[in-house]
Amino acid sequence: MATFIRIIVILVCIAGLGMASVIFGETLVEWWIPVLLCLSVSAAAAVPLGRRMKYLTTSSNRYVNFAAALVMVFSVVAGGLFTLNYYGSDRNSRSEVKAEVARKYRKTRHRSRRVSRRVYTQGEKYYVYYFELALPGGRRKELHVDTKQYHRTREGAVLTLEVEKGLFGVPVIKEHKIPVPPHTPRNQGRRMFPRRNPALD
Repeated sequence: MATFIRIIVILVCIAGLGMASVIFGETLVEWWIPVLLCLSVSAAAAVPLGRRMKYLTTSSNRYVNFAAALVMVFSVVAGGLFTLNYYGSDRNSRSEVKAEVARKYRKTRHRSRRVSRRVYTQGEKYYVYYFELALPGGRRKELHVDTKQYHRTREGAVLTLEVEKGLFGVPVIKEHKIPVPPHTPRNQGRRMFPRRNPALD
């Protein structure tokens, strides 16, 4: 039973941190603000909860139990706050924010490759693409984009962000519109065959 509960707790922590990480990319806020808020709430809750973590950690060290409780509560609080703020946004508050693509870059990631039943190793690499946006007021924001958006957008291009006021008052990006460059036909400005001269007929 204890092992089953440990697995559930680990999965909940992973899910909470994963949701917070993903939704943070669509939230217009400095990273340290939600971190400090979540740490404050988590620390207050972890003090009484740490005394009961011995059942899961099998340790009598109060610092170990406090750290385990802090991580668990932080994961739940961070995931919950970001999720509620994003999906509870006010549609009537939607507005447009212009942002310039200050820089384009990509990060290398690696997939996991299974070696045996319980052993995984680093697998093939792949790329994740990002824009560094320059927002009004001098703020910067990292925006994850797909491969197509990355390659068709140049640095200096201006994006239109559809922003709504979140449930807790923190703005969230609901949609970003990337300008599509005008299409230029491949053979525009040149003829495949020269124009005939009637005088030579």
